[in-house]
Amino acid sequence: MIAARQAQIAEGGAAVRRRSWPKERRLTALALFAIAAVAIALRLIPIVVVPSVNWPDEIFQVLEPAHRLAYGYGLVAWEFQLGVRSWLMPGLVAGIMEFSRIVGAGPDYYLPAVTAGLAAIGTIPVFCCFQFCRRRFGFCGAVIGALAVATAPELVYFGGRTLTEVLAGHLLVLACYLLDPADPVASWRRIAAAGALLALVCVVRVHLAPVVAVVGLWSAWGHWRDRLTTLIVAGTVTLILGGLFDFATAGAPLPLLSRFIPYVRTYGLDAHWTTEPWYYYFSVEFAVWNIAIALVAVLVGIGARQAPLFLVAAVATIVVHSAIGHKEYRYFYPAIVMFGVLGGIGLANTAIWGSEWLRHRGSRGSAAVGVAVMVALLCWSAIASEAWTGPAMTELRYRWHDQMLAARFTSRLPAICGLGLYGYRGTDWLGYGGYAWLHHPVPIYWPAKESELTDTAPAFDTLIYVDSDATRPPEQLEFKTLHCFGPMCVAQRQGRCEARPMARLPLPEGLEGVAPR
Repeated sequence: MIAARQAQIAEGGAAVRRRSWPKERRLTALALFAIAAVAIALRLIPIVVVPSVNWPDEIFQVLEPAHRLAYGYGLVAWEFQLGVRSWLMPGLVAGIMEFSRIVGAGPDYYLPAVTAGLAAIGTIPVFCCFQFCRRRFGFCGAVIGALAVATAPELVYFGGRTLTEVLAGHLLVLACYLLDPADPVASWRRIAAAGALLALVCVVRVHLAPVVAVVGLWSAWGHWRDRLTTLIVAGTVTLILGGLFDFATAGAPLPLLSRFIPYVRTYGLDAHWTTEPWYYYFSVEFAVWNIAIALVAVLVGIGARQAPLFLVAAVATIVVHSAIGHKEYRYFYPAIVMFGVLGGIGLANTAIWGSEWLRHRGSRGSAAVGVAVMVALLCWSAIASEAWTGPAMTELRYRWHDQMLAARFTSRLPAICGLGLYGYRGTDWLGYGGYAWLHHPVPIYWPAKESELTDTAPAFDTLIYVDSDATRPPEQLEFKTLHCFGPMCVAQRQGRCEARPMARLPLPEGLEGVAPR
C-alpha cells in the first residue's frame, strides 16, 4: 500500500489530503462548552476552594432548609417558623443534594455539587452573550463577549451562590435574550418561554416584579397583538403553578408578598433594618472597579446600542432597589449581570471595530482579527484582575472564610456528640454554616458568656471558638485545640456529652408571641 501511494505521488497523482477543520457548528459548540466549563470552574473558587459567605441568607434561607429536606435535620430560621419564605430554591438545592448521594454523602460532596449546579445555571449569561455576539459579530466576537462574561469578577463571586437574587438575575437575563427587541422574533414559543421566565422571576424574588413589568411592556411595545397576549397567558399560568407550589409547601401563595410584608408592616420589623442613601449601589460599584468603572461604563454603553432591553432591565432594577431604604450589595445582582452581558457585547463590538481599523491600515484579515481579539482579551483581563484583587472584592472573598474552614474541619471529625460555638459576635449559630456545613446530627450550643460556656460545656465535646484572651475557653474545661484557621480554632475534650435541650433560634423583636411552638 505504501509503495502504491509513493508511485501515485511520483506519477503526479492526487496530493495528500490535508486534515480538515471541524464544521462551523461543531467548532461553535466546542467553544461554548469550553467557555462554560471555565465559567463553572471559576465560580467554584469563592465558595468551595476558598470558601466564603456573602450573607447568612445563602445558608439559612436556602442551604440549611435544603439540608433539612435531604437529611432530616437542620436549624429552622424564623422565616420558616412563620412560613414567610418560599421553598422553591431550597427544594432545588435539596434535589441537587440528593443527586450528589450517588457519589457520597456529606458536605465534601453536596456543597461542590450544589455550587456547580447553580454555577451551571449561572452560565446562562455566558450563553446569551455568546449567541448574541455570534449573530452580530461572528465567531471571534462571540468568544470575546462570552469570555468577558465568564470572567467578570462580580459574576464569578456571586454566580454559584444560593441566593434568590442570583437565580432570579440569571432567569431574567434569559428572558431578555428571548425578547431581544433589536432582533424581533415571530416564534410564539419563544415569547411564551420568555413570559414564563418573567413570571418565574417574580416567584423566585417578588421584589423584581416592577422590573418584570417594565421588561414585558418594553418588549411588547409596537407588537401588542403578537407579544403581549402570549406574555400574559404564559406568565399567568406560571404564576398560578408557582402559587400552588408555595401554597402546598409554605401554606400561602407567594409567601414573601402575602405574609412577610404584612408581618413587616404590622410588627414594625423594618425599624430594625439599616437604611442606606439612594446612591449606595453606585458607591459600591465604584469601590469594586475604582477608576476602571469609566471604561466599563463605555463598554456597557456600546453594548446597550445593540441590546437596549438589557439596559432597560438594569436601570429598572437600580430604580426599584434604590427606592428601598434597606440595601444590600446582593440585591443589586440582577442589574450587575445585565451590565456584565452588555459589557461583553461592548467588548466584542470594540474588537470588531479594531479589526476593521487594522484592515483599513493594510493588515491581512486574519492577522487583524487575531490582533484585535488578543488586545481586547488582554485589556479585559487586566481590568478584571485588578477588580478581583482589589480591596473591595478581597474583603468579600474572605468574608466568613475562617469560620467556614473551621466548620469544614469539624465536619470531617470522625465522631462528635455535641458542638459548642463561642466568641463570634454573640450570635454564633449564625456564623458557622449550620448543619449544612457541620453535617453531624448532634446538638449545637452557642453560649454568649463565659459563665454560659462553663455551664453548657458538659453537653458538647467539640468547640469552635475565637482565639483571644476574652473568648479562649477556661483551662478547667479541658478543651485541647486541634487546629486554628486564623483566629478561629477547633478544640475537643475527652468524655461523653450530657443530654441538654438546644436553645431555640431567636426571633426578631416583636414576633416572640407569634411563632408557633
